[in-house]
Amino acid sequence: MPEDNLSARRMTISDYGTLLCWGRNEIGAQTEPCLFNLIPAGKPDPLSNCTILNQTFDMLQIECLEGYDGGLPQVFQIELYVIGSRQQMTSIKSTSPSFDLKGLEPGVGYDIILTAKNSKGSSDPTYLQAFTLKNPEKQTGKCVCVFTFVPIKKSTFHH
Repeated sequence: MPEDNLSARRMTISDYGTLLCWGRNEIGAQTEPCLFNLIPAGKPDPLSNCTILNQTFDMLQIECLEGYDGGLPQVFQIELYVIGSRQQMTSIKSTSPSFDLKGLEPGVGYDIILTAKNSKGSSDPTYLQAFTLKNPEKQTGKCVCVFTFVPIKKSTFHH
């Protein structure tokens, strides 16, 4: 059975679009064409709907929705900075747009930058701010209590 192949090289922007193909064999000719959409690969779209799913005194859990991957495999990156500082606290890459940031300082605010990356480049950044909860404080202070005693007559109690 004969087989036909199509290959394309050095495509220009005008070569992209819809490619139609028809097949024919001993049974007959194909009536509806195959459709292939040829699109150029590009950098991925930004992450969207980034949400803080959980926050504790030392952890943040963040999840986003991924956009179009640009036609190529993509990875996701999160960068964490203390608010008002240019010093990067951490940078994590992941194959999914979901991040667990552990070992953080209690009661601190963070600037977060999230991006998608592929071999063509990085998406526009998505910005988020999050705060870890303050560390629970021990309540071991002295009690300053005032009690008022009211005398009760013996006849008040019934056995």
